Amino acid sequence: MKRFFSVFLTTAIIASMSLALCSCSRNEKSKASAKKPRIKTESVTESEPTDTTPEPQVSPDPTDTSESTDETLSKGSEITSSYDCEVETLAPHEVPDYVYQEITIEDTEILNQEGLSVHVYGFKLGTGTNRSLLMRVDNQTGHPVKLDLQKMKVDGFCEIPMWMMEFENGTTTECELEFFLTVGDYIGLWNPGKIELLFEVKYTDTESTYKTALLPVYTSAYDETKTYEFPYALVIYDADGVKISVLEYELTKRGDAYLRFIIENNSDKEIVVREEESLINGVPVELSMFDMMDPGDKAITYTSILASKLSDAKITQIKTIGMILSIEFDHDYNTQIKTEPFTISVE
Repeated sequence: MKRFFSVFLTTAIIASMSLALCSCSRNEKSKASAKKPRIKTESVTESEPTDTTPEPQVSPDPTDTSESTDETLSKGSEITSSYDCEVETLAPHEVPDYVYQEITIEDTEILNQEGLSVHVYGFKLGTGTNRSLLMRVDNQTGHPVKLDLQKMKVDGFCEIPMWMMEFENGTTTECELEFFLTVGDYIGLWNPGKIELLFEVKYTDTESTYKTALLPVYTSAYDETKTYEFPYALVIYDADGVKISVLEYELTKRGDAYLRFIIENNSDKEIVVREEESLINGVPVELSMFDMMDPGDKAITYTSILASKLSDAKITQIKTIGMILSIEFDHDYNTQIKTEPFTISVE
């Protein structure tokens, strides 16, 4: 009986080991099957013959610069390619130097509305391009008033309005309206003959506001026959009542540069002019330009070329500037017009 039990136990152990071995074998096969695609891929890769024959070098077509240009631009290298247009050169010109001329203004009431009276009675020179109009404001509106200069024109050219002042009710105040006569540096307009002002008037206790019309002020230098012409400017767009010309290029000592424009909006719509694309020496460099202009406005504006952006593009010397501008009418994107590309040489 013991022998039988021993034989039986031995047989059971052997059978159990056989089953375990079979199970282990199936598991190994299963694992091998799971790894099979990767191993097969490696095996095929290793078994494929390696072609060590060098590929023939094909010289690029000198007339096809699309691929080489893209590669060069991505590396930020200096090149002198541009848009597919003629490279223009700005005509030389000189800006007239400042010559002192005494400017006087007769006492003139330019606004009288709802108890608010504004007089301009003098002109004052400041430091550099700083100038001032001498004003007297009489506030009998029954409200404290804030005058905010919204627009200023000097002989038709828009200057940046940077003046605001508050006046208590029942007071008469002598004050100066300060501004910067920047057009003098660019076109030699140093002695203004006609200055136009547009104010927003706000009652600060009720928040009620209104805007004045353009209020003209005539100085002793006014000459109705005087005009400003720029035959040397490069006209890049003249259609749809809008004229855009490149006026001049300036490189500063600190390495920044400016490309100045004259924009004239002779249409009956408000326009926005912005930079659409720009290339410096054929390399894309973002240039900041955004100008909003009312109908009848004319302004000297500019796009700045920062030395830091030139450094990022690995440009050490500006040789050409290329741009495409867009013009949008009445803030309607569907009316957007893109100018033809232009490129100018500034060497």
